Amino acid sequence: MSNASADPELAEVRDRNKRQRFASHLPVMQELASRAGFNPQLPVERATEIFYTLMSEETYGLLVAEHGWSVPDWSGWARRHSRAELFPDTL
Repeated sequence: MSNASADPELAEVRDRNKRQRFASHLPVMQELASRAGFNPQLPVERATEIFYTLMSEETYGLLVAEHGWSVPDWSGWARRHSRAELFPDTL
């Protein structure tokens, strides 16, 4: 069990931080959705969820810290997957 799970105050700080990180991606996705080539079948909310997950500290931690990926490997992976989801016709 993590310290945040055991301590309600830490859990609230963690959850608030996650909400803020998610919210910070929304205007970026709104801007990208207005650009040519953006996946027309992808609602902005879903695009935000995908990007938030790809760029999350949890995903980074799993690939880089836990599985030993280099930062450039992770960065390239995140870039390729973001493009494939958000701008599939540009590949």
